[in-house]
Amino acid sequence: MENDNLLLFLLRRFPGLDDDELSRLSGLTPVRRVKRVCRDLATRELLERRAGPNGRIGNYALGPEP
Repeated sequence: MENDNLLLFLLRRFPGLDDDELSRLSGLTPVRRVKRVCRDLATRELLERRAGPNGRIGNYALGPEP
């Protein structure tokens, strides 16, 4: 749950970060761990993952800040 909150916190401040960028900013490694958390958040409809202009998947927090 801590990782969920950390990633959502970062995405509210920096919307559209891809998994690599989130990994660097959060310190969560390996990147596949960030991918797994983001996919779980998307399944729970707390995050949206969509292709950005650079072709990479960007992450966007949904809903109000807690």
